[in-house]
Amino acid sequence: MKGEEIKVIHVPSGHTDSDSLIFFTKSNVVHMGDQFFCGRFPNIDLGGGGDVRGYVRNVEQAIGKIPPDAKIIPGHGPLGTIEDLKAFREMLADTSSFVEKEIASGKTMDQVKAEGLPEKWKSWDQPPIRADRWIDILYRGLAPRSPCRSSGRWSAWS
Repeated sequence: MKGEEIKVIHVPSGHTDSDSLIFFTKSNVVHMGDQFFCGRFPNIDLGGGGDVRGYVRNVEQAIGKIPPDAKIIPGHGPLGTIEDLKAFREMLADTSSFVEKEIASGKTMDQVKAEGLPEKWKSWDQPPIRADRWIDILYRGLAPRSPCRSSGRWSAWS
């Protein structure tokens, strides 16, 4: 809009390593892009610099900065509110914690997928990211990495 102040805030290593949030101050609208999927599991581009823990941190920080009455434009899903973003953050934290515990107990990714996520998050299983893909992202993003591996590829010196 003409004369509207627009703030662009870079958020490190979330969906990718080059995401930004855009705040239209006069309109009270925030465009979060793929840093927010309203009511559904997100994609985190682990090969493009994305990071599960960074994604959660970015959403937590956004909640603290976004006005409570702002309209939030997600990368996928319907127009959201701060309450939708808080529910999204809860899902991120809960499903991440669930998969971390499964990894710590020695379960393989296939075992975690076969068990599935807690019932509470079944309604989030919608395109474009289904529950099995979300588990895959979480498992690969949260599993301890071998010191001989870098970004999922073997190091030239290993």
